[in-house]
Amino acid sequence: MQRLLAAGQVPDYMIGSSFGSIIGSLVARELPVPIDEYAEWAKTVSYRAILGPERRRSRHGLAGMFTLRFDQFAHTLLSRADGERMRMSDLAIPFDVVVAGVRRQPYAALPSRFRHRERSTLTLRSLPFLPIGIGPWVAARMWQVAAFIDLRVVKPIVISADGATRDVNVVDAASFSSAIPGVLYHETSDPRMLPILDELCADQDVAAMVDGGAASNVPVELAWERVRDGRLGTRNACYLAFDCFHPHWDPRHLWLVPITQAVQLQMVRNLPYADHLVRFEPTLSPVNLAPSAAAIDRACRWGRDSVEPAIAVTSALLEPTWWEGDRPPAAEPKERTKSAASSMSAVMAAIQAPTGRFRRWRSRHLT
Repeated sequence: MQRLLAAGQVPDYMIGSSFGSIIGSLVARELPVPIDEYAEWAKTVSYRAILGPERRRSRHGLAGMFTLRFDQFAHTLLSRADGERMRMSDLAIPFDVVVAGVRRQPYAALPSRFRHRERSTLTLRSLPFLPIGIGPWVAARMWQVAAFIDLRVVKPIVISADGATRDVNVVDAASFSSAIPGVLYHETSDPRMLPILDELCADQDVAAMVDGGAASNVPVELAWERVRDGRLGTRNACYLAFDCFHPHWDPRHLWLVPITQAVQLQMVRNLPYADHLVRFEPTLSPVNLAPSAAAIDRACRWGRDSVEPAIAVTSALLEPTWWEGDRPPAAEPKERTKSAASSMSAVMAAIQAPTGRFRRWRSRHLT
């Protein structure tokens, strides 16, 4: 996104799932996009900030080993200036989030540890004192994730700023879309959201909502359908797709191969809808939920390098075409949506960094 914005190519519409829903919610938050400030904000993430032992009764999510606390970590960032949480209709750039809804019949057949939060964490009583990494429990659960990458088990649900989901909290939509089945668990803490999510699950006939990547990891087909249905206001669009979870050789993470292979089967359906596909390589480990500042800098550099060849393609596709005269008609200036988001200065000021060497180490490595 840094490279696209530097080239002056600000998206007119975005759709994302899994970690893409988090990136998209930040980019769509306000205009102009303070992308460098977002990178600095990301460097403050820690395991203790985004993972925790809270126990909430499962109502809309699928039980997992860890509670995802992104809604707490990003509370100030994804809140309006008046203190209320930002809703999908508050975003400056039209943005849709894809979540995967677990169909009721497969849900009823799941092992109890997926349906009951207390049983999911029964063997992890010492979790607050364990370093976060790929231990035997996490690895075993991640192997089971591949079973959810099946449209007979899950269905894609689009949470958007139009229709019944316009009042869904952005942070809840992104959190549900990033909740890896059986590993990361999210449940809204906002009472206002409960009837909205109840209605959404009932309308879609699903029992729970999990990581959107299980239904559509690179949702280009859904983007095409949304544009066709009028989401952008025109059907004359250039579709640029990002894929950072494709199979590649890494001897440290061979256990990920079955999952990435299962996800890539989705690309058979999605690829025809993309004008250009960017496959990011190298990437950070998908299980590194709290990378260091140096790792984030490396990832940004790798991302810019991966996107660089696409700039010439998108620039050519975005060139105007005209039928009369010797130059295209002057483009009318677009009306910029007024941002409802809190200022980035307030966001950064609200971050409470741990003091002391031990507390900083504990925050980085333990939850």
